[in-house]
Amino acid sequence: MEKINNFMGGEYLPPHSKKYFENYDPTTGEVSHLVPDSDELDMVMAIQSARKSFESWSTTPISERVAVLYRMADEIERRKVEFARAESKDVGKPFKLAFEGDITRTISSLRFFASKIATMEDVFYQGDGAIHYSYRQPVGVCGLITPWNLPL
Repeated sequence: MEKINNFMGGEYLPPHSKKYFENYDPTTGEVSHLVPDSDELDMVMAIQSARKSFESWSTTPISERVAVLYRMADEIERRKVEFARAESKDVGKPFKLAFEGDITRTISSLRFFASKIATMEDVFYQGDGAIHYSYRQPVGVCGLITPWNLPL
């Protein structure tokens, strides 16, 4: 049975507690794999790892960030069937729906945002005696709760 670990600092690491949850395939009711039962220490380690990565990522030129997003989209597209099977098994949705919907949408979204970042500009407006502007820069590590039904 596949055991999934946390991904931090470029490594797959077991949870600090060494405990795992059983994840059930909703179509069969059988345990499909084990997922980390992460605790507060795992979260602290993940945040520290993200902050360390932020130091270099935040100074990475936009052209390189764009290239990373395009590479992600290309790699997911290359492994589209594999991702669709995993998504179908994880949430019990039909393979066709995962393949044509979720995974295709993920690829499209990554490419969309890459194109927006590539053409994004700071905007300046002349006002009455003032200049107004929007300036885009990385702000730091963010915690997200993603929807279970469309995690990518």
